[in-house]
Amino acid sequence: MEFRLVTNDQLARITGTQKTTLNKRILLLNQADYLDRPDQGNRLFERDAERPVFNALGQRGAAELVAEGVSFPEKKGWGFANREISSKTWMTHQWGTVESYLIFRDVLSGAGLRQITRDELLDRASVAAKQLSDPWWFATRFVHPGTGITKRRGTRSDAQFAIGDSRTGGVERRMLQFLEFDNDTTPFVRSDPDQSSIAGLYLRYADMYQRQLHTERLGFKNFRVPIVVNAGWDRVHSMLGVFQKNAKHLLPASVFLHTTFEELKRHGPLAPIWLNGKGSSVLLIKE
Repeated sequence: MEFRLVTNDQLARITGTQKTTLNKRILLLNQADYLDRPDQGNRLFERDAERPVFNALGQRGAAELVAEGVSFPEKKGWGFANREISSKTWMTHQWGTVESYLIFRDVLSGAGLRQITRDELLDRASVAAKQLSDPWWFATRFVHPGTGITKRRGTRSDAQFAIGDSRTGGVERRMLQFLEFDNDTTPFVRSDPDQSSIAGLYLRYADMYQRQLHTERLGFKNFRVPIVVNAGWDRVHSMLGVFQKNAKHLLPASVFLHTTFEELKRHGPLAPIWLNGKGSSVLLIKE
């Protein structure tokens, strides 16, 4: 599974299967331990008007993927890992990531573009990349803005894909995207360099850009980071201030695109909903 958690509704969209048929199939997969349904979802979302039904990978499903060469953390059963899930914030983040990814996929397809999946990207990647247990994790480092300490911390976006554009004929133009879903919980700056922050996110991607880690592994000269913010424009503008203060001298402002989750759902990713690191309004794909 490309995502840690997906809901029944999301699986229906991913597979193009009618919900009634899909629900029966999910039930069988759960009973056979290919999928798992974390009970925490019912408890954590019990007071919500709409309660999403989450699915995770089951132990037998994980074993099947391991047999096909997929790596998972050792010495921990998958069912146990699913029972460890205890954060509604984390589950909401997983849901928002998948929702954003599917909005990109559906809108791009409708516009004559295509969303190039991770599998296809990996097929075109370097031999060394294909041998990695997690080719989407990059060993980045950054200088912490408060302490000046150089911190080594890996970077792995919430979702990864490329946009393929062959509308003008000829060779398809491909644009690498590292999607981030901001759930309005990560502090902008932290005094502890080991803790996550928005400043750290910008600085780690700056390191990836400067050292061309994405080019070495995936063969793309450039990348973009669409950041979907599950909050209002006030948080977006605060994030832009963090970028201007900490990272504007390290990489182009065009690398980062910011919008709100509501704008993405309402207008789609091809609409003029994005602000770059300078706060300028830009399009995801230039016309």
